[in-house]
Amino acid sequence: MSKKKYKNIGLILSILSIILLISIYHIPNYEHFPFSFKIQFKNISGDINPLLLKFKIGNSIWIYPKLQDNDYIINFESILAPTTQYTLKISSDDSVILGYIANKEIICNMGETTYSDNEINVKLEEDVTEFELSSSDVEDFKLNIAGYYGNSEQNTVAGGIRIADIPEEYNIIILTFLLFDISGSFKLVIQGLYADYGIRNIAGLITDINTWKDLPDRWGRKKNVFVSIGGATFQPGYNANLDITIPGESNYPSSLNLFNGFKTFMGIYGNIFTGLDIDLEGASRTVMKSKSSDIIEFISKVKTQYPNFLFSIAPEADNQALADYIPLFNSIDIIWPQFYNNGPNQIDGDTLIEGDWNAFNGDDWGWRNSCNDPKGCGIWQFQGSTYQKTAWQYVIEKFKDKFSIEKDIGLIVPANCCDKAASTYDNWDFANLKDEIDTSKIKYVATWCIEQDKFSNYSFSQTVGQLLN
Repeated sequence: MSKKKYKNIGLILSILSIILLISIYHIPNYEHFPFSFKIQFKNISGDINPLLLKFKIGNSIWIYPKLQDNDYIINFESILAPTTQYTLKISSDDSVILGYIANKEIICNMGETTYSDNEINVKLEEDVTEFELSSSDVEDFKLNIAGYYGNSEQNTVAGGIRIADIPEEYNIIILTFLLFDISGSFKLVIQGLYADYGIRNIAGLITDINTWKDLPDRWGRKKNVFVSIGGATFQPGYNANLDITIPGESNYPSSLNLFNGFKTFMGIYGNIFTGLDIDLEGASRTVMKSKSSDIIEFISKVKTQYPNFLFSIAPEADNQALADYIPLFNSIDIIWPQFYNNGPNQIDGDTLIEGDWNAFNGDDWGWRNSCNDPKGCGIWQFQGSTYQKTAWQYVIEKFKDKFSIEKDIGLIVPANCCDKAASTYDNWDFANLKDEIDTSKIKYVATWCIEQDKFSNYSFSQTVGQLLN
């Protein structure tokens, strides 16, 4: 879940040291013909994958490079005349790269070129000869696998797994749940081993988390420990079980009180946390929207105090939840909607996402259902192959388009697999999910919850974890 760090933005903004060597073949009378770009990358480390880029001309579909004879080739099919001016656009499915490429466009004027029967030298009206990217600038692109922990029994004991026993596929642990009261004081309400009454308690949690973080990740990913604010039971009013008053609009703590309270909380827990997840639901989510300016200021204060701290939001995948979180988009690092408990019919075309949801209709209207009407929901083009979208892929794609989001967007799924008795919308086939994550180049996938994954013999983490190898 860690955001990639670039050491020299100036070099990156000058774009991937690309020299476009353009060769066009089979040109019968300059009418309808296929043509290809041969791309040479300069000063690019061997462990950086150029296949993360994509290209298009005019209204063509996005095309991914293919490796052919040690060159990267992009094949287009288009109608071009020698005098046609066209635009080559460079983009990426990787949101971090996209943030620096910013959908780079190169203007090409065919009318001012020389050509023969088998070659056209295209004039570039923009200098793009220095675009460098090296392994020292960019971390390796690996799937981040996260799991919520500590507050859901899911047929096993909540918080009953010791941190050291969590499967190595997880490089992000999200502890649940962090609550705050009207004064801005924070309290972690976790069940099981690490609860106040548990065998390991707070001291054991600090020790076990630090030991887990110090153990290098097998796949070279950065490890993070988030704590999640909220949950379904975090609702305004007095909570007798916890003896605290959860704030509403009229008694919400100031950003400064929240910040001071969070600093105190971090000190109590030995500063073990590297991220904060926001999972406010129901009435608390409505209050969050009305107090979004205070929350944004709180986030800013935390990031100043802890420069490498990450923020994520976990909206439910429905109209109102997604809309309520919009004010926070520019302040957080990761968006991972909860794709469970309700189906895609909770997002209608008039509010956030355009589309015909009937095209995804299946036996349970599940998010995992594939589109059965390409005209209604389109298709994926990936490295020369065509794929039908699933409903969750479609939402993420349309959501990014709608808001021009350059954040990392992932997804949260339950850990049920292949269980026809699972509640509606919560039945997932992780083998298919693994392939869909790979196709969509998703960098973050999480499950609710790790204890549930254990009950399912870790089918979630072991299956999607195959993408790490």
